[in-house]
Order: sequence, then C-alpha cells, then structure tokens
Amino acid sequence: MNKVDKKHAKITKISETSGLKQNILIVDDNPESLRLLSKLLSDRGYQVRPTLDGKLALKFARSTPPDLILLDIMMPGMDGYQVCEQLKAAPETKDIPVIFISSLNETFDKVKAFSLGAIDYITKPFQIEELVARVESQLHLSRLSRQVVAQNARLEAEIEERKRVEAQLRESQQWLSAVIKMNPNVLYVYDVIEERILYLNRELYIDLGYSLAEIQQMPSAFLPNLIHPDDLPAFSEHMRRIQASKDGESFEFEYRIQHKNGEFRWFFSRDTVFSRTAEGKPWKILGTATEISDRKQAEFELKTALSALERQIKQRFLLETITLEIRYSLKQDQVYQTAAAQIGRVFNADSCLIHTYKEHPLPRIYCMTQYRKSESATLCDVVEIPVLGNPHAQLVLSQDKPVVSDDVFAEPLLENVTDLCRQIGLKSMIAIRTSYQGKPNGMMCLHQYDEPRHWTQDEIRLLKAVAAQMGIAIAQANLLEQDKQQRLKLQQSEASLAAAQKIARIGSWEFDLLTNKLTWSAEVFRIFGLDPTAPEPTYVEVVEMHHPDDRDLFQQTVSLAISQGTSYKKEWRILHPGGQIRYVEARGTSVFKETGEIIKLLGTVMDITDRKQAEAALLLSEERFYLAFEGSATGLWDWNIATGEVYFNSRWKTMLGYEVEEIENSFASWEQLVHIEDLASVTAALNAHLEGKNSTYEVEFRMLTKSREWKWILTQGKVMERDGSANPLRMTGTHIDISDRKQAEAALRSSEQREREKAQQLEQTLEYLKNAQSQLIQSAKMSSIGQMVAGVAHEINNPVSFIYGNIIPAAQYARDLLQLIQLYQQHYPEPVREIAEELAEIEVDFIAEDFPRIMASMQEGANRIKQIVLSLRNFSRLDEKERKVIDIHEGIESTLVILQHRLQSQPESREIQVVKNYGKLPNVECYPAQLNQVFMNLLSNAIDAVEESSATCNDKVNQICIVTEVCSENQVCVRIADSGPGICPEVQSRMFDPFFSTKPIGSGTGLGLSISYQIVKDRHGGKLWCHSEVDRGTEFAIELPISQKVKSKIGL
Repeated sequence: MNKVDKKHAKITKISETSGLKQNILIVDDNPESLRLLSKLLSDRGYQVRPTLDGKLALKFARSTPPDLILLDIMMPGMDGYQVCEQLKAAPETKDIPVIFISSLNETFDKVKAFSLGAIDYITKPFQIEELVARVESQLHLSRLSRQVVAQNARLEAEIEERKRVEAQLRESQQWLSAVIKMNPNVLYVYDVIEERILYLNRELYIDLGYSLAEIQQMPSAFLPNLIHPDDLPAFSEHMRRIQASKDGESFEFEYRIQHKNGEFRWFFSRDTVFSRTAEGKPWKILGTATEISDRKQAEFELKTALSALERQIKQRFLLETITLEIRYSLKQDQVYQTAAAQIGRVFNADSCLIHTYKEHPLPRIYCMTQYRKSESATLCDVVEIPVLGNPHAQLVLSQDKPVVSDDVFAEPLLENVTDLCRQIGLKSMIAIRTSYQGKPNGMMCLHQYDEPRHWTQDEIRLLKAVAAQMGIAIAQANLLEQDKQQRLKLQQSEASLAAAQKIARIGSWEFDLLTNKLTWSAEVFRIFGLDPTAPEPTYVEVVEMHHPDDRDLFQQTVSLAISQGTSYKKEWRILHPGGQIRYVEARGTSVFKETGEIIKLLGTVMDITDRKQAEAALLLSEERFYLAFEGSATGLWDWNIATGEVYFNSRWKTMLGYEVEEIENSFASWEQLVHIEDLASVTAALNAHLEGKNSTYEVEFRMLTKSREWKWILTQGKVMERDGSANPLRMTGTHIDISDRKQAEAALRSSEQREREKAQQLEQTLEYLKNAQSQLIQSAKMSSIGQMVAGVAHEINNPVSFIYGNIIPAAQYARDLLQLIQLYQQHYPEPVREIAEELAEIEVDFIAEDFPRIMASMQEGANRIKQIVLSLRNFSRLDEKERKVIDIHEGIESTLVILQHRLQSQPESREIQVVKNYGKLPNVECYPAQLNQVFMNLLSNAIDAVEESSATCNDKVNQICIVTEVCSENQVCVRIADSGPGICPEVQSRMFDPFFSTKPIGSGTGLGLSISYQIVKDRHGGKLWCHSEVDRGTEFAIELPISQKVKSKIGL
C-alpha cells in the first residue's frame, strides 16, 4: 500500500467512525459517582466504559481509544494528573479529549489540569444538564476536528495523486520521444488537405539530397514530382484507399523516390489516418517509411539467379530427355527425331541436323534427321555429304570442340558452299562432332536463317554436353543394329534347323531287359558316327561312347528307368569315333508287363549340336550387348519382371561408393538402400508405370552410400516389353546423381529465407522492446512488493512482540484477581446485595474457567503472527541482493505460509492438501528472493488449477505434491505437481512466452511463467520444464546447480 492509499484508508476510517455511537471512558474511584455518571450517559445513548483504577484506564485507552475521557483527580495509586500526563504523552492517545471531574475547586488545580492537556474542568458536585452540555459540546468539537483532519488528508492525497500522474505523463512523453528518435524507420506526419509534410523524426531529406526547408516549401505536387512515373498510378490508388479508410486501418505502399542527383531509391511506407476534419474526412496521416533499395537490389539479383537456374534446368532437361530417349527407345529414327527437336527448341535455332559418320569404305556423312522451326529449306535431301575436299567437315570431325560460324559468309572453311548457303538462306551455324571412345561417329549442326547470330559460351558448353550424349546414342544404335543383324541370322538358322528337324528322321532304339539285346535304328548309328551296317554295340560300349563327364549321368538315368520305371528327357554329350563331341537329346520310357514288371526300354536320340552352337552364339551376342551396357557412364539397370532377375551396371554401384561385388543384383538390394521416407512414393510411382498409368517412370529419391551418407538420385525408366495382356515383362532405366542440384536448390531456398528474415527484423525489434518494457515493469513491481512485505513484517513485529511479552503477566494478574475473589467468597460468603448482583451478572465461575483458555488462544495467535512475519521476511529477503547459500526448503515453507489462506477450505472451494516429500538436500547457492518468486508463481498456478478442477469435479481429491531431491552430482530438483485439469499441447508450446495467458482479461499479465523461466535458466543456469496431460494434472520441475561456478551475466 503506497502513501496515498494509506491516507485514503485513514479518511475512510474517520468517516466510518463518525457515524457510530460515541465511546466515553469514565475513571473515578468513587463507586457511587461512577455508577451515576455511567447511567446518566448511557441513557443519553453513549457507550460507557467505567473503571475505578487509573492504570486500567490507561490500558483501556490504549487498547480501545474512546472518544472522550471523564477523569477524576483524587484516586489511590495513580491520580488523574498522572493518568492525563501519560495519555497525552502516548501518540495513540494524545488526541483523546479529557474532562476532569473533581471536588478540588482551587484555581491551581484547574490550571494544572489544563496545562496537562485537559479540555474542560467540572467541579463536584455538578449539575447534570451542565455536565451533559459540556460533554456533548466537546464531543461535537471532536467530531468537527476529525472531519477537518479527514478533509485535509483527502486534499493531500489528491495533490499527491495529481503530482504522480503529472510525473508519469512527463516520463511517458520522454519515453515516446526517445523511442521516436531511436526508431530506425522514418516517422512522418502528412497533411492531406495542404498536401505537405508536417513532421519528420530524422533527416530523411539529407538521404534524398534536399534540405528541410526545401521539403517543407515544396508545392502540393511534392510527392507526384518525386515519385517515379511508373509508381504514380499505384500512389493515386494508395491515397484513394486512405481517403476511404476507417479508423484503425493502415495501408502499405512500395514506391521509388527521386534523389536530388536524379537516381531513384526504393521506399516502403505504412500509413494510417490519425486525425480527421469535423466532417470526418482524413486530415493528417501518420506514417513510417523504410528505404528498401538494398532489398530490391537483392530481389533483382535473386531474380537474375533464378533465371540462370531456369536456363540450367532447361539445359539439364534437354540432356535428360535425350538420355531417356536413348535408354528407353530401341527405334533409332525416334531417338534422332526427338533429340533434334529438343535441341532445336532449347537453342531456339531455325534448324537442327543430326548426321552419322561412316569411315569405310569411303568417309561419308549421312543426314539422319532434321528439325525445322518453320518451312525452311532442308538439307536432308542431300543424302550423303562427302568428307574429302570438305575442310569444314574435316575440321569438325577432327576435334570435340565445336566449329562456330557466327556469319557463314565470313567463314573461310565454307567458301566452297557459299552458293548453297545463299540458296537455303543460311546466315549462321555451329557444328560439332559426336564420338564414342575417341572416334567420330556423327555430327550435329545448328542453323540460323534470319540473321547472323552470336553463339554464347553457355550454348557452346551445352552443345558439347549434348554431343557427348548423342555420341553414345549413335554408338548404341550401331551396336543395336549389329545385334539385330546377328539375331536375325540366329533366327534364320533356328528356322532352318526347325525345318530340317521336321523332315529329318530321329534315331530310335530298344533295349530288351530279358535278353539284354540293344537295337538301334540307322539314324542312331548316323548320330553316333557309326556305319549303319555295323552290328549294334553292347551297353558297355554305349557307355564308353558318352563324354567322360556325362557317363555317370547317363548310367544313373538308365538305372532309374530300369529300377523305378521313370521316363526321362536328358541332354548330354557323345563322342564320335574320330573324337568329335556331339550334343544329343535322349528320351526314354519303360515298358511294363500286365503284372507290372519292366521288360524293356524304348527311346529316341536327336542330334542337337547345331542348336547348342546357336545358343552359344546367342550368349556371345548378349555378352557383347552387356559390355556396352557396362561401359555407360550413367548408372543403368535392367529388370526382368517375369523372372524377377535384376541387373545393375558397375556405374550404378560405384555411384553409391560400393564395389561391384558388394551389392547383390536383386530388387531387395535396391529397396534396402532407398531412404525409408522416400520408399512409399517411389514404389507408388513404379507401380503406376507398371500398370500403364504413366508413360514413363521418373522419380527423385535418396539412397544410402557406403559412407552412410544420403545421395539424391534421379531414376528414369520405362517398360520395354509387355505380353499380350499388357502385363510388363521387362523394364530398363538409368540412375543419375543429382545431389549437386539438390544442394543448389537448398541454397536458393536458404537465400530466400534470409531475405524474409530481414524483412521481419523491424517487427521483431519492436516486439522485443515491448517485452523488455513489460519485464522491467514486472521487475519493478516485484521489488516494490518485496519492500512493502519487508516493511509490513517489520511494523507488525513490534506490536506483536509487545503483545507476546505481556500475555504472561496479564495471565498472572488475572489469576491473582480470581484468587482474590475466591478469598473474598471464602471469608465473606454473604456479600452485600450490589456485589452479589454483580457476581451473578458477570458469572465469575465461568470467567475463572474460560479465562485461561482465552489467554492460551491469545498466545497461540501471537505465535502464529510471529511465524507469518518470519515467513514474510524470508520471502522478501531484501537484504539478500547477491547470491547466497540457503536451504531451499525454507523458501518453499515461507511461500506455503503466505499462501496458507488459499490452501484452507473456503465457502466456494474445498481444502487443498499439500503433500511434502522432501529429500536430504545440501544448501544451494542462489538468489533467494528471485527463487521465492518462482515458488510463488508455480504454487499459485497450481492452486488455480486445483480450484478450477474442483469446481467441475467434486469427487476429485484436491492435492499439491512437492518433491525435492538431488538429481545429479551438482544438481537439485524441485517438482511441484497438482491434481488440476492438465494443460493441452497447444498451450504447453507457448506457456513460457511473454504475455501469453489463458486466464480471463484482468486476471493475469502472462509474465509469471516467462519471468520464472528466465530466473531459473538465465539467472541460475538451471532448467524449468513442464509435463502435463489433459485430465491427469500438471508437474513443473526446477533443476538448479548446487553451486554457481560462472557468474550470471543476465539480470532481470
């Protein structure tokens, strides 16, 4: 409570007491006089307290100050003069009016009475009317005096309040002025009616090259004259919106202002109307302006970089498109046509030609395809281009570097074809060879017809890269063509063999198990290279005619047929008499009797040597194909979907850092290397292509390298073969490392984020100032509260000590008086009537029984007050501004004592149980007052939560649990858990933010947990965290170091 509040309280108290019955203390040792005065004044409506003793009169006056004292002079022990002197000497009783009533009538006695502070003197015997008149007169004067004091106190309070408000206003104005000066933005006031600037917070005119006088004296066309012409329509729209705006609306505008030197600078303004005319039209605009030239320059540079990146992406797309077409298409013409069209469009050329080169028998260049942007002349009509005698073609074929001719008529190498160039309208061209393993295999040409063209270095580099891919495409096409011819030959051979087999006789044989006789047909003899006229060989001789490596297989097969009756179809090798090895296909079956006994074997023999040779040739052809497959610089894969076989080339594996033998060629191997977060999307894309939903399979994902790093891969594939039901049979594709591209994209996103963060810095700075101001205010409030608490504790301690020290003597005095009454009752069992009536009225026996309990209760109350005062001192700890080593349990207990009134049962809430589970903690080095503030915040919040839960659920136990423990070598932990409703995750994520509160407006500032977090973390180097579940309560945990090794640099 401040000084003004105390004065208002005093005024209120005076006003309240003025309306009560007035209290008169009568002191007279004469019982008859005392009884008379008491009855007289009681009948008049006054509250009368009579006493026969001066000491008791002093005690009554100090404990319950009366409005008036009627005081006798001649009294035993302490006379009236002494009583009055002590009353006027004590601050709490000096203002009580005293009227002496005495039989002394001497002037000396009256003068002495007035000198001691009496306000009147009445001589005994007195007139009742005179006594009453004087008493009422003095009481009336006393009331008037109190009203004057109250009025003076009220005026003083109002004066002090006005001074305080004026001081706050001056401080607020100084703060606002400082904020305006320190604001990095330009603040201005613009008169809409007069169209001129009224105020600028800093010298913006210097930045624009103008003087302040020039700015203020500029005509109404000031802004339109300085704003860039392209921004004037937007400026007019901005002003129109301001004219139509409502109170509180603000508008933003980006524009360029011309510097005095002629250059334009970018600015960003935010305007709002803060003053209007009597008709409600906008009059004055308050706005801020920030120069954003640097940001605009950064945006321009970013746009330029994005354009360059877009070009790179288009170029990369060209390469990937050509690569995909090369990998997926087996049609040579389609590869050339797609490549020519893509190259021509990317280079924006009028024509693109792709040629192949044949060195034998004569060097020749063949035009394979041509892309034409319009109906320009075609050179593909010239089927062959000779190389001999063509210096331009010879130079192109001799190097990987392109031959650039910005102007064909200025190119010496093209002198002999200038007529042809004029005929087709050719103005500019660039040509480059395609090659494979260092040998030329083709040529690419780009033509420009409308005008000479300068071919840039970027275009030259891209064309070289495209030519490298086309070299691979042409080489692969040549290889596929050779393979096609070989396959055609093999197919023809197989067809001839099939026709021969159709008309050929197949050798047959019979083996009689009963006679062991072997019978061969003539073809069998021919197949074994024997003369058909020769006798049949024996079984042993037949075994010897088989290749040594196949004899065991032959004998086992025949034995099984004889013993088990199983049929067979086997292939093995036989030996001709000249040592020639032949391949045969042998078939055999068993002949049974009706009893089930095997009696003979029948079979055929067919010479399959030609077929075996054809298969070997086919295998050789496939090996040549896979050699080309392996030689590719791109990761390649081939998946036989029908059999489940998968093949990865060496580049596919080395791209991930593995040796060839370290990865098994299987679908599972690929699946295990794909990042788990990408596997679902990759599999979905693959299935969509297999089902025919997408024409091609293309997806980007991460794969694990041998070094346990993740590498970005672009895979592109296509189903190359399907069956009659459109089910996929075989799929082929490529793997390309795109990690560098991904890093570039990430760097671009990071650059964009930095620009956004710069744009947000001003708002963040303003928010920071608000937070800092609120924290300073909160800190000042807590300091004031601490000072008040300490002061109150000190002020309470003095009278409590006095009360506590006098309880024991007072109890002894009472026992003595009661003992005296008992003696009187023993010796005077029949008192006079007045005494008997008084004894009956005051119930002396009940007083004797109840008085010790009253004194014990008073002593317990005094002890309670001493405990509260001690807790208040411990909580405030104004004398502990530096770190000290304390017992944390004392701070917790002090806080609980202060909050005891909230823990007790109330009419609207049930009692809250506090369960303490204290561990054995060492003393902790900390800032005691700040730590007590944290305990107060957390326990108050816990009480609020329990009360909220109790209001909705009466069956739930209201409980707060406090646990302390040593959690590590230099850490102690205090956990405060409540049985409240819990905190939802959305609130938990923001509970430590400044000004965030879930309480109703006016019930909290939202700074309690934020400041507590800073005290624990920044001030003590500890941790403050929360665990909560909805409907299961909340627990806050404080972790503090036992000793502070490093002094905190942050103050609250």
